[in-house]
Order: sequence, then structure tokens, then C-alpha cells
Amino acid sequence: MKQDIVTNAISNLKIKPIVDEMGAVGWSPTNVEDLIGYILRANGLVLRHPDLKKSIKRDKFLAEIAELVSTKCVEKKPLLEKSYQQLEIAESGYRRILASTDATEWKALAPAIRLAAIISRAVKEVEHAIDYLEKQIAGMKYHNLYTPVLRDDADRPVDPDSVIDAAVSGLGATLMMEGYQQNWFDNGVFVLPEAPDATDDDIYKAGSPMFLAANWERWANIEESSRYLGPEMAEEDRQVVQAETQAKRVYSYHPPRSRWYNTVATWRTVDRSRQSRVELERHPLRPRPAGLGALSKLAPAAFLTENEIHGYDGLVARLGFNIGESSRLIEGLRIVEWLRGYCVLSALCERRKEENGQFVQVWKEKELLDALCAEGLRPDKAQTFIEHATFKKGTIDLFDGPLIRRADSSFILFGPSTINSGPAEILMSVFGEMKVQFDGDPFENRVLELLRKNHLPAQAFKFKIGKEEYEYDAVLVWNDQIFLFECKNRNLPGERAIPAYFFEKELRDNVKQIKRLRDGLLEQPDQLNSRFGPGTSDKPITMVILRNFPYSRDGTLDDVHFYDFSALSRFFASKELSSFVGPPNGTAIGTPHTRLWKADTPSPDDLLQQLMSPAQLNIALHHTRVMKMIVGLDQETVGLTEVFIREEMTPETLKEYSRSAGR
Repeated sequence: MKQDIVTNAISNLKIKPIVDEMGAVGWSPTNVEDLIGYILRANGLVLRHPDLKKSIKRDKFLAEIAELVSTKCVEKKPLLEKSYQQLEIAESGYRRILASTDATEWKALAPAIRLAAIISRAVKEVEHAIDYLEKQIAGMKYHNLYTPVLRDDADRPVDPDSVIDAAVSGLGATLMMEGYQQNWFDNGVFVLPEAPDATDDDIYKAGSPMFLAANWERWANIEESSRYLGPEMAEEDRQVVQAETQAKRVYSYHPPRSRWYNTVATWRTVDRSRQSRVELERHPLRPRPAGLGALSKLAPAAFLTENEIHGYDGLVARLGFNIGESSRLIEGLRIVEWLRGYCVLSALCERRKEENGQFVQVWKEKELLDALCAEGLRPDKAQTFIEHATFKKGTIDLFDGPLIRRADSSFILFGPSTINSGPAEILMSVFGEMKVQFDGDPFENRVLELLRKNHLPAQAFKFKIGKEEYEYDAVLVWNDQIFLFECKNRNLPGERAIPAYFFEKELRDNVKQIKRLRDGLLEQPDQLNSRFGPGTSDKPITMVILRNFPYSRDGTLDDVHFYDFSALSRFFASKELSSFVGPPNGTAIGTPHTRLWKADTPSPDDLLQQLMSPAQLNIALHHTRVMKMIVGLDQETVGLTEVFIREEMTPETLKEYSRSAGR
């Protein structure tokens, strides 16, 4: 089945291309199941905002599909009906939130006043969150080089980043909802209408829609996870939430273990960024930022701010190559031009906030263009950047698109989404949404260098069997074991369901790829024997997908291990794994908690043990709490799921982990 033909037909609600394609490949149970999967994962079939004309056309299309399946492959009719039910549940959640929003006092305000109130409310919530975080951090018993974990009033762990993220994401969701309802889009760009300042009473009334907007984002994550990743949502007995809510209807979703792997990878990525930042700030030869003021050279020749230094360092670490030397254009901009653009916005916002204390700032387009050009971008590049950094349909959030266009063609620059934000994280999100991939030799070369540095005979090579080429990134023969590494330098999916689905699909493709390479070595044993010595081909082969980003899994997927370069580097560094924690005003001290080697030097068996049960995953699991999250849709209906919350890492928890691991 040709996926593009089917998915385009579903997007356009055209039945004939599907009839033609299915007629060509056959209405077998397997093909029909694939078709149902495409339908279930079609976001266009879930109408988040009311659209009567499209809903009539959508319902007719789905009815025609149902009739075809009933006629051609009746055994798959129950599966199709389940999929339709999931689509209906997903859409009903959005409708319930919209109805709840319509019932608020805020909704009675004039549309433009509503937005002025919601923006002011978001700023107040961010200011409150910053004050809360500062007080919490001041009272912490320990600090570490990793993400700090705070506690709420109920003594539950709270990710400090999520507090501000919730306010920024809630505002973005509200703008998008209002934009669709009021048709405030111009060629897809959200345009904020002119409005007087909101009163304190208006701002107070904006509290409920802010809460509902946050629930909109949470519901989107739940329903998309159900449709893309499985398992399906189910309606549960209300008793499961009786202690927390009086809801009469509960839609529950239990995420698969793959989501936990993604969550840990995100934690480790942020940890690595924070640790690199601390190390860089302590380095005596670190570069110095020049600040705003006609900085014509781009990084690494010159840096605008501390944020740009850390962003540059973070992107190099993530991508595995020198971005300053890369001439590759992504939507017309080099990576360092993207980086400079976001850092200019951050610097402009921070400087003006220091002058007038305002988080929400109005900038004329010419002011932004002049500033970008003064700091190293050509006029056409500056214009391109502004277009991409503007909030519009399809923008993930206000971190990716912090510029909100106003009716007079000026922009609001929303401070909380730019000041002290991580440009590396923002750009990886932007590039991920664009589906930009970063492959190439630099990462493979680093893997070979690491292995050879540890006196291990690793090689990269390629050969042909007939007309088919077999290319090997890194093959390591270590005593009686062969490690076949396939190196991948692809972005991580983060916490969003749709990227997670394609990431999981990519992992399974990786498995097929490396098994093909394994089979090539088995078919041509002399390729090993000629390179590593006679008898090499008799040794067992361990297949490893090695990622540049910190993503590992325990066990195997179809006999293939998933490990990452950070963990592999740490494995060879020393026989014990330590984490650094200490008192707030003191020096963080390494606390050993995991023995990586059984002896004084590493062995293939030690590496096999880590591949099967990575220490980084185990310690994360020990510091993870699974918590119930209830998402209110209306007074009678809630969504229910589990979220992974990080517990604070302290010397006591590390000792407890060490004891449980039998160290």
C-alpha cells in the first residue's frame, strides 16, 4: 500500500483514491488493518474546533469507509468501529473544554479584552511562579548538577521548568482557541486585535480559561498518545477518581513503557545541558559575550550573550558536529543564524525589561529587523527569521514562536518565553517540528575515536554482496564478542505523542537495518576474518543502535540493544558511576552508586550487562514517581492518565539506590 496516496486521500476526505489503491493491493486483513491505522492517526479527522461543513463531509467519508470494510473485509469491522470510537472520544474532549470555557465569566468580555486579560494573567502567573521557585530553591537542603526537584504544598515533586512552561503553554493554547473562534488569522499568522488595557477584574476572570487552556494541552497529549501510541482510551468507573472529583464520566489512558524511555531521555538531555553550562561557566578560557551593539560576526567568531554561548555548546553536543562550520540551510537559515535570531530576541527583551520592568513588550517590525541585522544577519535572513519566529497555525508553543503579530503590524514579544530560555532546546524543538534530520560521519568518527582511545580495535568498512552495499559505522571485536554499532544522530521526540510515534517507527526501522547488516556479516564471514583475524566470524554478534542523544532502553527489541554515546563514554571513563550532590552553598560531591566493572578494567561482559540494564535508566527509575493526572473537561467529565514525575536526588536516595542495586 502506498502510504502517501492513502494519507493524502484521508486528509482531503476523498474516497476514490482509497478504493483504487486498495483495489490494487487487495482488501486483505493486513491491508485493511493498515488502512484503519492511517484513519485513526489522521489528526484532520478530529475537529478540535467546530466546523459544520467539514464535519458533514468527514462523517460521509467515514460512513463510506465503514461500508467498504463491511463489504470487503467484515472481520475488521469491529476494529474500525473501535477506531471511530477513539476519534469521537478525542473530539468530544475538545468540545467539552470549549463549552466549559464559554461558560466562564471571562467569555462574557469583549474578544479583544479577553486576550488582553489572558496575556496579563499569564504574566502574573509567571511572576508568581518565579517568586515561588526562588523561595523553594533558597530552602533546598541539597543542590546538584542536574535538574532540581521542588515540592508543592502537598509535598509532591514539581519540575521547576514545568511551572513556567504551564503558563506559557496555557497562553499559547488560549490564543490559538480564540484565533480559531474569532478568525484572527491572516494567511495562517495569528493577529492580535487592538484592545484597551485589562482591568484587575478582567485579569481575575482570566484564571479559569488559563486553567482550561492548560487542560486543552493535556487532553491533546492524552488523546494523541492513545491514537498514535496505544493502548486505546477506555471509559472507566468513576470510582477511580472519586476521592479527587465528582466527575461522572472518566476516560482513562495508560501510557506504554516507551513513553518512560522518552521521558528519561528528556531528563538526561536537560541534565547534560545544565551540567555543561556549569562546567563552561567555571572554565577559565571560556568565551566572553559581547552584548548587544553591532556584533557583525556570528558564533563561534563572536557571541552575543551567555545564552548564546551555552546554546552553541549545547547544539554542538547534541548534533555531534561543529555548527559554526556548517553551511547547511534549514528553511533558508544556517544553524548559527537561527541561534543568533532567538538570542537577539532574548537579549532585546531582557534589556527592555531591565529598563521598564515589563515582561510583555511591543516592538515595531523595523526595530526587530534593525537589531537582527546589527547583530550579524543579512536583511533577507532577518526577515526569514521573523516569519518563522511568529506565532501562527501549527506553532507548537510561544517558546518556538514568541512573536505575536498585532493588528498595526507591530509585534508583542512575550518575555517569559524568551528570557532565560534555552536556545538549544528551542531550536531542537523547531527543527524536530520541521522533521529536520542530522546524519553524517562526525558522530560515527567520535564513536570510533572513543573505542580506539580505549585500545579497542574498532573499524568502519563497507562491501557489496551482488549489487547491494553493506556499510558499517563501527564494528568492535572485543575478546570473544563482536559488537556491531549502528550510529544514529537523530533528534529525540520529547513528550509529544506524534513525534514519539514516528520515533518509535524509526526505531523499528533501525532494527531491520542493523539485522540486515548482521546478516551480511554472516553471509560473508571473510569480511570479519580478513579484518580482525581468522576465526573472528565464529564469535557471537551483539547488535547495538547507538544514539548521539541520551536515549537508552533496557532489554532488547527483537534482539537489538539501544544505548547512547553518553552512557558508552561514561562506561569507559571509570569503574563506578557517581552523581554530584551537595549543600546549596557548598561544593557538589560525587556520590558513587553503581559499579560498572566487576574488576579494575572493563570487559565485554560488563558492557553486555550495561546494554541489557543501563545504569542511567536504573537510577532514573529509582527517582521516578508515577502519579495520577486528572484533566477536567467539563463538570461531569475528566481525562485520566499517569505521568512520570522526578524525585529529588540526594545522598540518602543515592545510598538507598546503591543498596537496592546490591552494590
